[in-house]
Amino acid sequence: MKAKIFYLLFSINLFANIGTAQPGALDIGFGENGIVHRSFEYPSSKTYSGQAILETPDGKILTAGISGGDNGLVARFNTDGSTDTLSPALFWFSHEGGVLIFGGASYAGEIPIEDAFFYDIALQPDGKMVSVGYVNTNEPAQRYILLRQNADGDYDPTFGEHGHGFSLGSNYGGSGRSVAIQPDGKILVGDNNTVVGYLSNGHIDTAFATNGKFFPGFGVSANVILLPDGKIVVAGFTMGAFALARANSNGTLDNGFGTNGVALADIASSIANIKSLELLLNGDIIAIGQSGGKLAVAKFKSNGQLDMDYGMDGVAHVELTGKLLVGTSSTLQSDGKLLVAGYVGTSGQNVDDLLLARFITEGVLDDSFGDGGLVITDQSPKSDRLNDVAMQEDGKIIVTGYAGKDYGANGWGTEFIVARYLSGLEVDAKEEATITQKLTVGPNPTSDFLNIKLLGQASSPEATLRIINLDGRLQKIIVRPVTQSSFTLPVSDWAAGMYFLQYMEGSEVMAVEKFVVLKK
Repeated sequence: MKAKIFYLLFSINLFANIGTAQPGALDIGFGENGIVHRSFEYPSSKTYSGQAILETPDGKILTAGISGGDNGLVARFNTDGSTDTLSPALFWFSHEGGVLIFGGASYAGEIPIEDAFFYDIALQPDGKMVSVGYVNTNEPAQRYILLRQNADGDYDPTFGEHGHGFSLGSNYGGSGRSVAIQPDGKILVGDNNTVVGYLSNGHIDTAFATNGKFFPGFGVSANVILLPDGKIVVAGFTMGAFALARANSNGTLDNGFGTNGVALADIASSIANIKSLELLLNGDIIAIGQSGGKLAVAKFKSNGQLDMDYGMDGVAHVELTGKLLVGTSSTLQSDGKLLVAGYVGTSGQNVDDLLLARFITEGVLDDSFGDGGLVITDQSPKSDRLNDVAMQEDGKIIVTGYAGKDYGANGWGTEFIVARYLSGLEVDAKEEATITQKLTVGPNPTSDFLNIKLLGQASSPEATLRIINLDGRLQKIIVRPVTQSSFTLPVSDWAAGMYFLQYMEGSEVMAVEKFVVLKK
């Protein structure tokens, strides 16, 4: 109870001044009335889709997905929605002659590539970008791909097995759905029915699980998440049920979770699939996905048992008469509310609209958001869908996906879209002007040390850094840090868990970052 009370007070302090716009409204200062539409002018293809989105430390928006129907895409946008053209924002694979093309430079590929698709992207502490998805190789079918790019957008030749910045899965038919970067730089890839461990150089970590592969026993379809103690949670589906598995850091099943390491939630539907996971501060896990034609959200306790006080017997359902609702991704707001992105449509018809839903902590739709907790945005007479959602540091909501587009003689296709919505937690202009000191921390999660960087100028000589643990207890205080721009803080002897780093001027909290310490 103490942790919950502290987190509530923490959120109130941080966001005492909020924007006055209706939560769920599009941010008209972004793109064109809140939405950016892009086709990226690649040949004459008509299929573009954003699959993953995140905010970079400098406030830019990084996305990954598909461009032109058969080309993997990573694109970066400025804060106003314009495409960042200062670096190779786009790159793609070309199957012409078995040549790989990255950012306009060609490299002979040992394996012929026909097309590519990226599902997820993550940032390393050094700014390098790691993406996962699939490529078709004709030997004999698609395989998942793990790609690393430098911060300027070019491929990283030190990564992978061929000197081209990528590694390919050994199992045919694979598709990388999610990627997670561990504090020691190792990488985990969620691939259909496995979690594959990689060393930081892009080679298989044979010490992880069985020859680098952990098999949870069900189809993997959601993001892989790391727990503060180093354990791993992966989710998916099996026989009409939401399925979660927890593994130890070495890739073996954790028998202290659920039944022999696996937890199930009977969704009472033959179509039940987890699409996204969220880790709560107390260790509980929220699973988001589809249950038949309903949006379904389930809450598991840290031991793998359903939280029967959440929703109805552990599962919250959202349905609209005659409509299909699907949740594809999620994120947590700083006040603990859950945001779910996806789409709403009519079963059997290729007509969908963008969907955002917000839940309060009990698993009930938030009436203060949109229309009764739902925001539905229609962009075309055809299919419009959201595939990922993230929160910006300033409290705004960013999403990516696709919208239908009429390509004239070529018929209907889709456009890559990025949109920004208001959450009601935005820092207003007056408050934003006073918070000139910002923080960045990394690696996060960490098990050995934390690098803390101070950006900007403090407006008071009475500046301190304060670190508070999840119980609200003061862990460490650093007095008058304004004489330095960065610190390295040893944390190897700290208890595993989540911590809050506060930048303070006098008694006022001016900026906050949270970080996780993992068990070594």
